[in-house]
Amino acid sequence: MKSLRTAIALLAAPMAFGQYSYYQTDTFPNGSVDTSKWNYESPYSVVVSKLAVPDGTSDYQVLSTFTTQVTQYLEASPSSYAPSYPYFNGNRLELNANTAVIGGSWTTGINLYSQYNYGTVTRTLLASVTVGMQGSTLRTVVWAVNGLYSVAVFLNDVLVLQTTAPGSTLPGKPGNAGLTPIYLGPKDRIAPNPINGSTIGTSVFPTEIDAQWQAATDDTNGVGVWQYQIYRNGVHWTDVTSPSFADQGASPGTVYNYTIYTVDWHLNKSAGTTFSVTTPGTGPNPAVVTPPARTGVRSTGSYWGAGSEQIDMLSGNLNFTLPLFKAMGRGGWGQTFALSYNSQLWRLDSGGTWNLGKDVGYG
Repeated sequence: MKSLRTAIALLAAPMAFGQYSYYQTDTFPNGSVDTSKWNYESPYSVVVSKLAVPDGTSDYQVLSTFTTQVTQYLEASPSSYAPSYPYFNGNRLELNANTAVIGGSWTTGINLYSQYNYGTVTRTLLASVTVGMQGSTLRTVVWAVNGLYSVAVFLNDVLVLQTTAPGSTLPGKPGNAGLTPIYLGPKDRIAPNPINGSTIGTSVFPTEIDAQWQAATDDTNGVGVWQYQIYRNGVHWTDVTSPSFADQGASPGTVYNYTIYTVDWHLNKSAGTTFSVTTPGTGPNPAVVTPPARTGVRSTGSYWGAGSEQIDMLSGNLNFTLPLFKAMGRGGWGQTFALSYNSQLWRLDSGGTWNLGKDVGYG
């Protein structure tokens, strides 16, 4: 019923990507509610939109910001915007997110319920997930497929839950429990642009394949590029959010076929871009480690210089330590004080310039 996926992504502000725009937003300043746009139950601080989705469907994105908890109403029928069971007569999907410190670490629990009340209240848990992060934005995308609703939930722009939910005979509208900022936007249905195959650069080693490419773009009014799905030899291999990858599980003398798909925030996927590489049978210097660093140029692995310098001959990165003095204590104990130098130059080889503007983490 559900699939869980975790990834590392940057926290995004509640704003539109590119030319994508929300059709209804509200921060409810000073607790005020525009009742021409919202169905409002003041005793329960519940708001459900009165505005139709511009494209005439009930497919949309809801983005809410919160501190410790938030409840989103999805496909709520017009008479179902009060949170307590006796006070609504209709149906809705309800998504709850609660953030707390558990065992010294931030944890957020997310639960998706279907809720019905036509004389008898029924509340069914459809999907649930607990993730180890402090929540502050909850982005939910809902769209109808073959009589069911597909639901994708992002916490802080990490896809944490994807599932299906029963459809309604009376498609409803979204809302929040609590007057927290809310942003409603239409479902993006246009796939982003595929990556340009001519921009793919590769560096191939016996046991590693590095690839990078020019970042793809979404359509003019699209919600924006989220990630790249990468298939290796026809099988899904990994997902990345930046336009590069390092396959460190390659074998010498082997052909690898990669296909890269661009995926936007509403899970539309582009056509694939495919390329092939063949790893060499042996490295240029088998006695030393090939990337990310190649220290020394001799088969013995010896370094340049006589002062413990270590020069990475692949990138030009240099690191060394220069002792200044050693403080001695009784019994022969001592502590050396020294200056350390560690350069961070970008790697340049036949595949292009790598990690431009980023700390490569070695050198």
